[in-house]
Amino acid sequence: MKYLTPEIEALSKNINTKSLARTNVSCGIFQDCDYNEERPKLFQELQEEKATESED
Repeated sequence: MKYLTPEIEALSKNINTKSLARTNVSCGIFQDCDYNEERPKLFQELQEEKATESED
């Protein structure tokens, strides 16, 4: 079989190794994460806060 690049060939050889993605739950795009953890505010939220502070 021919591969487009050596990197793709190397990845295809590791296809039987254990993956972090839960194949029965995940398609591999999403990661298992803690939804209760504190996350930084979005840029838009910060801008809105600055706008309300400057109005006061």
